[in-house]
Amino acid sequence: MKRNLLLIVALSLWTLTMNAQWELVWSDEFNSGTTPSTSKWRYDIWAPGNVNNEKQAYTNRWENCRIENGVLKIEARRDWHNGYEYTSARLNSTIGWTYGRFEARMKLPGGWGTWPAFWLYPDNESIYGWNSETNYWWPNCGEIDIMEEVGYDESQIHASVHSNLYYFKKGNQRTGSTWINGVSTGFHVYACEWYADRIDFFVDGVKFWSVYNDWTGWQAWPFNHNFHIILNLAVGGDWGGAQGIDPNIWPRSLDIDYVRVYKAASNCGNNAVPGKIETEKYCQMSGIQVETCSEGTQNVGWIDNGDWMNYNISVPSAGSYRVSYRVASPNSTGSLRLDKDAGATTLGTMAIPNTGGWQSWATVSNVVNLPAGTYSIGLNALTGGFNINWIDIQPNNTQSFYQKIEAENYTSMSGIQTENCSEGTLNVGWIDANDWMSYNVNLPYTGTYTVKYRVASPNTTGTMVLSKNGSDIHSRTVPSTGGWQNWTTLSQNVNLTSGQQSLALFARTGGYNINWWSIEWGANGTKAANDDDFIIEQNVNNISFYPNPATDVLNVSVGEGQANFQIYDLNGKLLLGQDVEGNETIDISSLKQGVYIIKATNSNGQKVERLIKE
Repeated sequence: MKRNLLLIVALSLWTLTMNAQWELVWSDEFNSGTTPSTSKWRYDIWAPGNVNNEKQAYTNRWENCRIENGVLKIEARRDWHNGYEYTSARLNSTIGWTYGRFEARMKLPGGWGTWPAFWLYPDNESIYGWNSETNYWWPNCGEIDIMEEVGYDESQIHASVHSNLYYFKKGNQRTGSTWINGVSTGFHVYACEWYADRIDFFVDGVKFWSVYNDWTGWQAWPFNHNFHIILNLAVGGDWGGAQGIDPNIWPRSLDIDYVRVYKAASNCGNNAVPGKIETEKYCQMSGIQVETCSEGTQNVGWIDNGDWMNYNISVPSAGSYRVSYRVASPNSTGSLRLDKDAGATTLGTMAIPNTGGWQSWATVSNVVNLPAGTYSIGLNALTGGFNINWIDIQPNNTQSFYQKIEAENYTSMSGIQTENCSEGTLNVGWIDANDWMSYNVNLPYTGTYTVKYRVASPNTTGTMVLSKNGSDIHSRTVPSTGGWQNWTTLSQNVNLTSGQQSLALFARTGGYNINWWSIEWGANGTKAANDDDFIIEQNVNNISFYPNPATDVLNVSVGEGQANFQIYDLNGKLLLGQDVEGNETIDISSLKQGVYIIKATNSNGQKVERLIKE
């Protein structure tokens, strides 16, 4: 579905450029002191054989770990300290990171029996539970080896990742290798770039291996949480000592000029919840392209299976949130997953309906539970074939808000006239271009509201604008309804702030009447058929509900045959359910004033609408 091969190549080059822009977030240049900084490093102090049958004891002695002339020297010695034939050191960074570029400029020790390593290990090794095969948390928690080398195979540099499904004791670990001349006679830069979808490995800026997330879960890809740096020089062991240890070469040192950690530079920012996120402002992505959007700015387009993008969000409190997606598609097969921790936690999935075209936009939504805090969420296309403009995350409030405003009850106006209305009382009529009327409203929440307008017109040229303090919030065309007193209801989603305020209806072009308008909070994404912002699921033409808004009685017409009729509150709780046949009257007098969901299902499908109880 991508545009063409040339575009794919150009996008790939752009992606590499984007990922190459890094911001330094942590480093140690070893330019001061004689021992490693305790604010940046801690020692492991172990006896021989603690892991991998290694021969050295790890100590915190100056002899085994010191700074000389701006270089950290981790020195393995054959000195029988405390009765141990070999001693060395192992350092851990005091903090960890998720994703980024990790690099160290090092000179390796060389010599039969040496086993130096620069690697990453989880801050929380118990995150994915106990492994009964190894009798430990590892490798469930994951391990990223940026550089390993053994002295008997000098100049072969190895990078590996370990996980529950892939590790060396199973003989299937994922490893890449490269040959580098002079590793023990000069310094080289060893690095990895760790992303949600892959990890790339480099020596001196040249990538020699990549390993990819297959999105099957933590067992294959536990690399979605904080890992810290480990630097160590082992003696012997299962790998380092596989061809013996030369007893005459010691001491040998792993020399480190610097260690640096970078985060990907981006303009994605941190998105406050509740709020709207423009999807083109991702932090990272795979396969994503953007295009000019018919609704303004840009949208993400040409989405294929497996494409993804992630965003930073700050959630003030844990709870239930409604996520609305602004999508367009000529297909009905798209599927989108919202996730956390690079796919380890699925927050929700959303089927993408056929909206009528690539730039015919509609809003669909679902409810997810979000933890409090600042973290990254991802949008992952399980199946592609759609565009997406934005997502909007709002509290899934149990409260609902509904205010109906008679158009003639304005606080101020210009050019407005009223007349008798066929629906009772009065309507505003003979609306000309630049006529306007303002109203005082008091809104309880900040976020997305649904605004409805009851209009009538024999023309197709009317345009109405909702504005606040002289600034347009939203505009929409007023279609022909068949006459000056043939009424229909239009609706739109708008973002409004809480509090007392003045909102105005402004006629950019006239030629229509308006009876009333309303503001609602708590919509779940199912609306009337003339609503261009939401999609009705499997709309069945021979099912209808009226009047809407209703007071004590709702008429339900299901045509021939029988249908199951239900009323839900906005939390999805079933309040009323019964089978109806033909035309029936439903008593809804027991319902409180507010917004509800009504649904009827027969053999032809299902019709869902939102009911306003007055």
